[in-house]
Amino acid sequence: MNDGYTALWLGLIGGILYITGWRERNDAAPPAPVLLLLLAAAVWLHAYEWPIGSGIRISGSAALLLVCLMAYVLTRGNGGETALLAACSGLAGLLWVWIRCMYAADPVFVLIRPEWDGPLLAGAAAGLLSDKARLHYAIAAAAAAAAPLSGLLQPGLSQPAAEIGGPAWWDGLALAALAARLTGCARLLLRQASERVNGSRLKQRGGNS
Repeated sequence: MNDGYTALWLGLIGGILYITGWRERNDAAPPAPVLLLLLAAAVWLHAYEWPIGSGIRISGSAALLLVCLMAYVLTRGNGGETALLAACSGLAGLLWVWIRCMYAADPVFVLIRPEWDGPLLAGAAAGLLSDKARLHYAIAAAAAAAAPLSGLLQPGLSQPAAEIGGPAWWDGLALAALAARLTGCARLLLRQASERVNGSRLKQRGGNS
């Protein structure tokens, strides 16, 4: 599959869910006018690229996404949530970078696909580290922004280009965001089930006494 198709496919699914009422169940989903404005701005800025650091380039669409996500989280959160975001983003980003470095050095043990394992594991970590959807997306985006740093850590090995905002980068971000939400939802369901079991046990004990 060509780069970019995974992100496009998942984006279409997300758009359908958004239209059919999923937004009311997601605390991170913006209103429709804001979302359309951001999409239009991202399409317009995607043609622009800027160098950041040594050998890394970022597209205008990726820069817009990262700035908007971080601003959204920072304006709606508090100091503790900001610190949590920084710590979780560092852990998820480190996991993604480590997997890319490991596969570049010795691509023998592959879970699913070399370009999918890093985003999926980093996204799963984001879902386990936080309860809020907006933090899931912000952690996934921050980890995706850190992933190209693997090429700077091992310059002598063959690695994907250090490009933030390219088709392959959007694929990774979409997979990380999906893994984060699925893991977060599974964690929430397990917690609710555990609370129900504990509640029923307490009722039984109260009835027996």
